[in-house]
Amino acid sequence: LPNVTNIDASTSSLESDSHVVNEEADSERYSTDMSPTSEEIDGKEAIYEQDISFE
Repeated sequence: LPNVTNIDASTSSLESDSHVVNEEADSERYSTDMSPTSEEIDGKEAIYEQDISFE
């Protein structure tokens, strides 16, 4: 029984650690990849708002 508990504990801690690392890597990739896309979206939103005010 103690062995099973130890395995579970080590596995859960490993998963949480790797999850945090993956989140950081994803967020870095996100900020880099999404920068141009978010700018394009902002431009479209601005144009869309202008269209609404025009009407």
